[in-house]
Amino acid sequence: MCGRLNCYCAYSSYSQRLSSKLKGGQTAEWQKPELFQPSSNLAPTCYVPVLYRNKDNELIIRPMKWGIITSAWHMLHNVRSETIAAHKSYSWIFQDGGNCAILCDGFYEWNNKRPFFFYDSATQFDASIITPKWNEEDWLKNGPPMMVLAGIYSISTDEGSETFTCSVLTREATSSLREIHHRTPIVLENEEQIMTWLSASLDRNIEKSSTFLMGVKNENVGTYQVSPKVNNSKYQGTDCYHPLASTQGPLDRWMTKVANPVSSSKQEDGGKPTVDLKSSSSLQQDSNCRMAKRKSSSDENSPKKKSPKITDWFKRSPAKP
Repeated sequence: MCGRLNCYCAYSSYSQRLSSKLKGGQTAEWQKPELFQPSSNLAPTCYVPVLYRNKDNELIIRPMKWGIITSAWHMLHNVRSETIAAHKSYSWIFQDGGNCAILCDGFYEWNNKRPFFFYDSATQFDASIITPKWNEEDWLKNGPPMMVLAGIYSISTDEGSETFTCSVLTREATSSLREIHHRTPIVLENEEQIMTWLSASLDRNIEKSSTFLMGVKNENVGTYQVSPKVNNSKYQGTDCYHPLASTQGPLDRWMTKVANPVSSSKQEDGGKPTVDLKSSSSLQQDSNCRMAKRKSSSDENSPKKKSPKITDWFKRSPAKP
């Protein structure tokens, strides 16, 4: 499940970075850019930059509202890729919509109310270089590549005006990401995957689209823990994607180390922080066990008190006048 996106940069940067991914020389034209408002903590119902093909087969980037509204007035901001072909209820989405690709700088997932930021790790990127003073220019120059998520979009018409909405397609998480969350968005990692997903052979073809998505591996996805400020969708600080250590003071870092949500040790092969998902409840149980052992040990070493006798009670009781 994907509940929050990071679309931190200005709209023009997404078309520029997309051109670097599409090495074949293809470009995309922006439409309605004024609808898009950059945010490092973007929630459903907000506008996100989306790449799709129009009726003339042209590549277009257009802000779309995140969350397709179904006929039962349910909002779908995530759709399981495994169930698209199985459920006929999704077929109406493709009548006026189709396949799309959602452009972002990363996304967030939670584990035991602890937020983690996921990014494209196709290039070497060390999150420790991020400081509280980082800005958009630093991110574009030294940050990870733009992330492209597989999605579907729909167009609804009301009194002559068109409304574009989209949903993120998800799948079972790979082994490296499953410890944080069992579901993950499907990341289109290269030009071939992006163009195949948007091609006429897959667009609006539910069965072929589902088969194609099963072959996407999601191999180049990195992650690190971020501040709990992200939990509040109203928080719009630019530090949402900053690593947790860079947003904490000395006392906060000590408390985090005690809770042990993320180990600072490095893996020998990749050099990335390893995630320790030991919950706070288990830590509390360990603490209770240690306290119980200390109490038991002190009870054994202390001399046993003699129970008072009935004669002692009579001696202590005051005499009646």
